[in-house]
Amino acid sequence: MIRLTRVGHGGSADRVHVFIHGLNGDPLETWGAAEARGAFIHRLAGALGGRAFTAEHPSSLAAYAFDPQQTIASVATGLAEAMAGVVSGAQRIDVIGHCFGGVLASQALVTLWRESPVGREWLARADLRVVFLDSPQLLPGNPSPWLARLLSVVGAEPAALRANVEWLLRERPSPCLALRSQEEPWIDDCAPFACAAPEDRATLALPHTALSRCPLEGAFAPLDLTANWLR
Repeated sequence: MIRLTRVGHGGSADRVHVFIHGLNGDPLETWGAAEARGAFIHRLAGALGGRAFTAEHPSSLAAYAFDPQQTIASVATGLAEAMAGVVSGAQRIDVIGHCFGGVLASQALVTLWRESPVGREWLARADLRVVFLDSPQLLPGNPSPWLARLLSVVGAEPAALRANVEWLLRERPSPCLALRSQEEPWIDDCAPFACAAPEDRATLALPHTALSRCPLEGAFAPLDLTANWLR
């Protein structure tokens, strides 16, 4: 099942935060340290106001490998349908994606814009901002063999990913923040900063999975940078 689940209570419907985890991720565990499931979501919504939602989607590599009907495009279409009901009425839409969750975010937004009249209407009116955490948004013509195999398993075409970037940059220009880890050389193969202006890029001394695993309290650079940028 693909859906968006509300996290927390209260908050104005004028602002919506949508969190999308990546491959082998979890709707809450991706966004919190060991004893702080969903802390990134709770703390960001608490700092900025609005309503927060986390995406539930089939994310295991095994599911993609053994079900030819499950692809990045099909999952993104389901997310777009779920997002249509969430973003309606929102004046501000913040989408935060970790790793391939960022790829799904881009694809879902493009689908929402092009295939949902309601979604297009609200996206056209709203202030849309996107945050990518170690997310491969623009791939070169010849990705590394490892990454090429991964893309093949999830049914992602480099040309389609480039088209999503073009949409974010030109067809529906949207401010983007790109944060990347320092310890994942494969992300270099993906030009992860393709969507973000130079001043909206940062490399952090954290491993890949730690970019989203926020503690319950205290300073946490990915959260602090994201909250300040989204204000």
